[in-house]
Amino acid sequence: MKTTQELKELLYKNKTVADQQPDAIAEANAFCEGYKAFLNAAKTEREAAAYSEQLLKQAGYKPFVPGMALNAGDKVYLINRSKCVLAATIGERSMAEGFHLNIAHIDSPRLSINDRFCCGVKKIII
Repeated sequence: MKTTQELKELLYKNKTVADQQPDAIAEANAFCEGYKAFLNAAKTEREAAAYSEQLLKQAGYKPFVPGMALNAGDKVYLINRSKCVLAATIGERSMAEGFHLNIAHIDSPRLSINDRFCCGVKKIII
């Protein structure tokens, strides 16, 4: 009969990043704290756009005004309908040579309750 220690040695030990790089946990936790702050402050599209605008301003972005002169390295943003955020860092090369797009959408969960008539009977529809 094998001892408990001998049996434990037979088991598969899953190696994780935490085992191999203990400092990675601290980095992940630091990232998560910023992400949690964003989620707490941005529960709707409008809140997410407003919070994103604050972050863009802190990163040196300026509001875009149509027709304004732009130079390489300029950072501009535009908020559309208080729900859509567009941000750009102006590059040095011509757009004919190509450009990079980073695109995301705001996917804020929310509950919209509308009072509507359904089949002639007044019901709450979610």
